[in-house]
Amino acid sequence: MTMMDDDDPGHRFRYKPQLDRPVVEVMDDTAPEVQGNTSLDFLQAVYRSADQPMHRRMRAAVAALPFEHPKLAVTAMVGDAEGFAKKLEAARERAAKAIELRKDEGFS
Repeated sequence: MTMMDDDDPGHRFRYKPQLDRPVVEVMDDTAPEVQGNTSLDFLQAVYRSADQPMHRRMRAAVAALPFEHPKLAVTAMVGDAEGFAKKLEAARERAAKAIELRKDEGFS
């Protein structure tokens, strides 16, 4: 065990490249045929290619995931500030009328 191994107890769990593979095998590694010009097209071609190793296909699928299935988000459409102010004032007037009606009918 080296000194670095002692200082870092999590070293066993990190990804380690396969350095014992023959150089010829590394050089024969080819990219799949890509139908398109975007990086998403490339990632899709990698994870759909049965010729690629599973770990590479999984990494490509994970990288493409946010672009294929975006997260849902809540958005609000607010008009101009003057329109909002008018709506707020109208709501206040309606509330004041309701309060007056309740006082006149004896509800308090």
